[in-house]
Amino acid sequence: MDSPLIQKQTKKQIDNFISSPSNSLLLVGQGGSGKSTIAHYICGRVLGDAKIMAGSNFLLVEPIEGLISIESIRSIGSFIKLKSTGSGSFNRCIIIDSSEKMNVAAQNTLLKTLEEPPEGTLIILCVDSLQSLLPTILSRLSVIDIRKVPKSDLTEYFINKGYSEKEVTLAVLVSDGRIGMVNSILSNKADINLSVLKSAKEIIGMSKNDRLIKINTLSKQERSDLISLVDGLINIARASLNASADRDNSKSVATWNNVLSESLSAKQALMVNGSKKLVLTKLFLAI
Repeated sequence: MDSPLIQKQTKKQIDNFISSPSNSLLLVGQGGSGKSTIAHYICGRVLGDAKIMAGSNFLLVEPIEGLISIESIRSIGSFIKLKSTGSGSFNRCIIIDSSEKMNVAAQNTLLKTLEEPPEGTLIILCVDSLQSLLPTILSRLSVIDIRKVPKSDLTEYFINKGYSEKEVTLAVLVSDGRIGMVNSILSNKADINLSVLKSAKEIIGMSKNDRLIKINTLSKQERSDLISLVDGLINIARASLNASADRDNSKSVATWNNVLSESLSAKQALMVNGSKKLVLTKLFLAI
C-alpha cells in the first residue's frame, strides 16, 4: 500500500507501531491533519492486504448528525462476532473517526471493549484533542501524534499531483499546513471554496482604487455570495496572521489583524441586511 505524505517523526512512530502493533491505537491531530487517511493506511499495513479492508474485516464508525452515539459503539460488538478472513495475527480493523464526538455513555461502552480487546482486532481512534476522551480510555491506547508536514513538502506533493502552484500555495496557507484540509480544498470537498479564496486573494492584492471600482460589480451579486467572499478574506487573514506571528513580524501582524477585524465586521453587517455597496466600500477602504 502506498504511503500517504506523513511528517518524518510521525512516520517513524507509525512504522514502529506497525512492526509491533497493539490492539488499540489513538491518532491525535488537528482537524484536517489527515488522521483518517493515516488510520486507513495503518489498517492496510497491519492487516497485510488493503483488499480485505471490507465486509467482516473492516468497520468505520463515524459521527451521525455530529454525534457518535452509544448505539454506534454497540455495533462494534456485533461486528466483532462476525467471522473474518486473513492469515496474519491481525485480521480485522475498526476505525472510530472523530472520536471526540462520542458522549460519555458511548465512551464508557467502548471502554468495555478496550478492557478486553478481541483477539486479532485493531481498533484505531482518531481525535482532535486528548482532552475530549476519558482518562480511562486514554490509559488503554497507544498514542501517535500527527504532526504537520513541512509546507514546502506539502506544496511539492500537491503540485506533483497536478495542481497549479498558485492553487496549492493558497490552500496550504489557508489550511495552516494541514494535509487533509489542503486535499479537501483542492478537491473542492471542503467548506472553503478554492475559487472564492482566489477571488478574495485577488481583492487583497488590488490597489485601493481598483477595489473601489470593483464594488459596482460585486454589489450586484447575491448577498450569500458576498458573505462567502468575505469568509474567504477572513480565512486568508487568519492564516496570514498566524504565519506573521510565527515569524514575529509585528508590522505584518498588525496589517492582517486589521484585515481580519474589518472582514468580520463586514460579514456581520451583511448578515443583518446592511447595504451591500456601503459595507463593501467601508471594508475595501479599511483594508
